[in-house]
Amino acid sequence: LALLAYAARPNAKPLTPELAAQVASFAVVELNTTSPFVPAALASHGSVLGPQPDATFFPANLLMCAAVSCTSCTSFDLSTLPADECFGTAVTTLSVAIVQPSNIGLQTSVVVGTPGCIQFLQVTTVNTCFNL
Repeated sequence: LALLAYAARPNAKPLTPELAAQVASFAVVELNTTSPFVPAALASHGSVLGPQPDATFFPANLLMCAAVSCTSCTSFDLSTLPADECFGTAVTTLSVAIVQPSNIGLQTSVVVGTPGCIQFLQVTTVNTCFNL
């Protein structure tokens, strides 16, 4: 399942060499694409689950990568993204990861979806690369 997003997001940043080195050490797994879902927040509010407001869980960055195994990635700071909003990016996405140095996990779900916010897959674990 390749994801192609539809609009530019201003807080996207290329990976720093330090972050790229960290991501290179992540386990790489296939994200289950056989059962995509619509998050409850989207069904009830027309939006997607976003980051939690508690600063304990940050820094945490969502990586959307143009190649498998989390290479050629663009980074999105989850603390700057509004909660419960579906947003588009200019990134064709073949793999994703959430980089969180504390490795404590997130309180809420982070999902990635197809253009137009039609189908979604949940990014289930931090510091793991998921091929889509």
